[in-house]
Amino acid sequence: MEKSLNSEEGVSNMFKNNNKNAVNVIVKNSLKYSKKRNILTIIAITLTTLLLTIVFSIGVNSYETYNTTYVRYNGTSSDVSFKNPTEKQYQKIKKLSYIDCIGQSIFCSISKVKGLNLRFFYEDSNCFSMTKDALWNIKGTYPDSLNEIMLSSDTLKKMGINHPKIGQTITLNYSNDLQNVFDSKSATKKSFKLSGWFSSELGSTSDDLCYVSKDFCEQAVNKAVIANFTFTKGNNEHTYNKFVKEMGSLSHGQKIEQHDASNMFDSEKIASIAVIGIILLFIMFTGYLLIYNVFYLSAVKDIQSYGLLKALGTTEKQLKKIIYKKSIRLSVWGIFLGAGIGIFVSYCFLPAFIGYLAHDPTKMSYWGFYPIIPIGAVLFSFITVFISARKPGKTIGKISAIEAIRFINKKDPSPKITSKKKIRNRSVISS
Repeated sequence: MEKSLNSEEGVSNMFKNNNKNAVNVIVKNSLKYSKKRNILTIIAITLTTLLLTIVFSIGVNSYETYNTTYVRYNGTSSDVSFKNPTEKQYQKIKKLSYIDCIGQSIFCSISKVKGLNLRFFYEDSNCFSMTKDALWNIKGTYPDSLNEIMLSSDTLKKMGINHPKIGQTITLNYSNDLQNVFDSKSATKKSFKLSGWFSSELGSTSDDLCYVSKDFCEQAVNKAVIANFTFTKGNNEHTYNKFVKEMGSLSHGQKIEQHDASNMFDSEKIASIAVIGIILLFIMFTGYLLIYNVFYLSAVKDIQSYGLLKALGTTEKQLKKIIYKKSIRLSVWGIFLGAGIGIFVSYCFLPAFIGYLAHDPTKMSYWGFYPIIPIGAVLFSFITVFISARKPGKTIGKISAIEAIRFINKKDPSPKITSKKKIRNRSVISS
């Protein structure tokens, strides 16, 4: 009895084909002799990936634009600003374990340029590294010597300098009286050398700022100090409240201000995320329908071949594997082609287009490349392709060889495979 069972098992294993090489050969030949359908499938996957890449690009860059706009609006990427801290308070802040980076910004003089209030600031390297995040189109270097100055492009234009040069002489009247309105009669006239220039959000207002050296700042009698710093674990309400408690009661003229981008543009952020999410789901759904129908029609046309394969001993698992491998090979071409075109469109055309619609070319400078964009688009595309190929693979895997042949021999020019149960019912009726 045991010998008989072993012999039956041996026969079963002999007829059961588990050869991976055979599956790969079948997939290769199937792709070779179905070029038109393969091209159609690749086009469908490419279009889906292209749209997903563009939507991801718009979504990620829109989110980053809100954060960048806030940093530029605030003038620094620091988490907190402390106005007029004492030296003792400043040293105490530096020793706090949850402070990541701290620097000083010192307001030391004021000038008037063509109706523009120009404020002179000196910033140490830590502080200016946070300020640089709010600036763009930076040219040159930070002032190092007594007579060097760094101005904004807008200030230079108001002075009639449209094409500035490093080392160019700039003559300004300035005052050290920080409390009163600038008075040209009591001002000091000085010739500076331009060490660099930049663009900022302040240029479009009635106030602007410039940067001077440490030596220039030390000569000023009146100064207003601002301590800018960041937290080690990010900007959150708990850490901020902890810091305020550590500082205790403040003196007259002192102020602690939190720079939390999450408190700004909340409604715009939520609306944008919702719109992007809806568009993303819509593209995934339409892409699923498109790719699914292509795979489904392809499976229907090859149903006789799958039936013959099953008659030769191909298992349900192997048939599914054939369909999945075909879909993976086609998706690799379509997904990476679509992602490549999507990235090209996203960074060559979209920034200019959005800048044109916003009537603001500087919006283009917000646009950047983020690895999450192609990664997200490729991942979502693979998920869409997998879901699209799953049902045809499951349906074909359940069809027997006889059912497949009877189904194909029907004169219906557009057969529809929905389930094994419906096919069995049609086979019974025909018999």
